[in-house]
Amino acid sequence: MRVVLGYVELQRKSKRKYVQIWAESLRRFNPDLRIVLMLSGGDFSLEALCDTYRIEIFPITGDRHPAGPNVARNLYYRAWLLHNVAVTEAICLDVFDVACQGSLDGIDLSRGMWMTQENVLVRDCPFNRAWVARGFGPGWLKTLEDTPVICCGAFGGIRSELMRYLETYAEELAERQGDDVVGFDQSSLNVWASLDEDATSLVLPYRNTQCVHMGYAPASDFSCDAEGIWMEERTMKPLLLHQWNRTQHAPIERSLRETYPFHG
Repeated sequence: MRVVLGYVELQRKSKRKYVQIWAESLRRFNPDLRIVLMLSGGDFSLEALCDTYRIEIFPITGDRHPAGPNVARNLYYRAWLLHNVAVTEAICLDVFDVACQGSLDGIDLSRGMWMTQENVLVRDCPFNRAWVARGFGPGWLKTLEDTPVICCGAFGGIRSELMRYLETYAEELAERQGDDVVGFDQSSLNVWASLDEDATSLVLPYRNTQCVHMGYAPASDFSCDAEGIWMEERTMKPLLLHQWNRTQHAPIERSLRETYPFHG
């Protein structure tokens, strides 16, 4: 069984519209896919939204994790998978800036782990450069600086390999504190891919038909076809758009908000 996992800690009501685009677009193209939203804090509007699009809610209770929501979400993915042993494959997605454009049956998890690159090198991204240095030290920064950033906004895998990564993540996170955990969700995935000597990970280049991370891409790289599907370089039709609501992609955000009007 394949499942999509997402996590939300909704601190601003204005972001509900982004949750709706995530939920509605996923369900539009994947009518039978199991989708689970992990939710911190009760929010009736999100519960109603999830009910509309047949999305399961996994409530996160207790105190807010000190590492913050981005870093903590992998711990929640791990906890959910430990209690849902029938799940054989999982795709973990950001919620506020991911939109779906096709059936996720097209996501290739056959290798073990599935990851995709951004169109920027580690050394050229001030955020990723700092996250790797803080979490793993200058030696790892030197190792990774000339490689493209692998983005944790969309990753997944078959159960055994994904759990192997998430277990290691939990162990290594427990050994860090303070600034060392900032961006750890991102830096750890890049280190993991680099350590994959057995090639149990499929790392797709920036230009691919499964997921495109748009954060460092110019708006001119994207165009819309007659069916309202956004393409990269007029030929690539990715199943997932990530980082579509960055400032330079205002036309894409406007298009998605017209396709999936907010219900309030």
